[in-house]
Amino acid sequence: MFTRLQTCFVLMVILLAVFLFVVGCEDGTGPPPPPPPPPPPSCAVNHTGTLVVENRSSRTTYEVLLNNVSYGSMGPGGSKTMIVDAGEDHTLIIRFANSTTYACQPAGINVPQCYTQTVWCTIDL
Repeated sequence: MFTRLQTCFVLMVILLAVFLFVVGCEDGTGPPPPPPPPPPPSCAVNHTGTLVVENRSSRTTYEVLLNNVSYGSMGPGGSKTMIVDAGEDHTLIIRFANSTTYACQPAGINVPQCYTQTVWCTIDL
C-alpha cells in the first residue's frame, strides 16, 4: 500500500502539522514580567535622617539653632522638623526667643540614616 518512504513522509507531515498547531496556539509572550522593585526611600538615596525638636514648655517660646543656623522660633507645644545629614555630628541649641540665654544645654546630635530622632525642652521662664 504505502512504501516506507511514503509512510515516513506522511508521519513527518502530521508531526509538522501538530507542531505548527501547538506553536500557533501560544502567543509567545509568556507570563508577565515581575513588577520592578520600589525605589529606595529618599533618606537612603540622600543619606539623611530627621531631627524633630519639640517645645514641651507650658508658656515659653524658644528659638532653635542647628549648627549655628536659626530655624526660627516655636511656641509652647510647637515643634520644628529638620532633615539632617545622617551619621554626622550636629550642634543643637535651644534658647529662649529674643535672647542668647540657653533654655536647655547645647547638645551634640548624630541622627542615623532614615531615622527620626526627637528631642525636647521643657523649661519655662
